[in-house]
This record gives sequence, C-alpha cells and structure tokens, in this order.
Amino acid sequence: MSTDRNCVKQYPSANAEAPAWDKAAVEAAWGAPLSDDLVLIGGVDSFGWARACRVSGPEADLFEGEYRDQTTWYRGHFRLQATPGQPVPADALERFYVSHFSYPEGLVLYPIHEGPPPVQTLLLVPIDPMGYAVAIHK
Repeated sequence: MSTDRNCVKQYPSANAEAPAWDKAAVEAAWGAPLSDDLVLIGGVDSFGWARACRVSGPEADLFEGEYRDQTTWYRGHFRLQATPGQPVPADALERFYVSHFSYPEGLVLYPIHEGPPPVQTLLLVPIDPMGYAVAIHK
C-alpha cells in the first residue's frame, strides 16, 4: 500500500482484509495479480482495490491510478471533484479516505473525521473513456 502523501489512503483504523477467495477471484478474472500499492475498499458488488495519486504539474485536481474488482478494471486519470457548490479542500488527501467505487461516479472519498450531516464527500471521477475494461465471466 502506498503511503505517499500525494495518494489517496484507506480509512486509518481499518484492519479489514478481503477473503482470500475474493482476492483470488479478482486476480483470476483479470489474469493479473493485485499490486501491493492498491488499498482495499468497497467495490461494486464486493471488495475492490484502488490507487490514485496526484499527477505532478499545474493541475492539482488531476490523479492517475486504477480501480479493480471482479467485474470492472479502470486504469487512467481521475479528476478530483467536490459536491456541487463545495470547494475541494487544499488538504483533501490528509482529511479524506477512499471509501468505495461507484459506477459511473468513480472513487468516493469521505472525511476521516465526520462532522454532523450533511457530510461532505469528494469524488475521483474517471476521465479516460478508454480506461475501462469489463470482465466477462464464463
């Protein structure tokens, strides 16, 4: 798992571990092992694994990474967006963790320390249309 300050992180107190059969099913569906820098998150139908790191350059809201579960594999760029009408906090990577993937919205981030409702969420929206692959199970 990446501990880079420019990458999204897992919920800090999470000791969750996916069942071995779930990880094996994801790896088998895609014919490729999950890399160690992916964090465990909620997926579309089960667990998913994700990595998204800020791209160096003038666009602070541009990230690169991937999301993978048993049915979906996205590799490419993401754009960090806040709830409409809300700004993206400058320290978003320190204050938010990646919770789950929702199609077509992308990676959903929640604050590590939630306040009273409504809770602000952030999205890492996939922006590379050709970055998606869908597994066909036989």
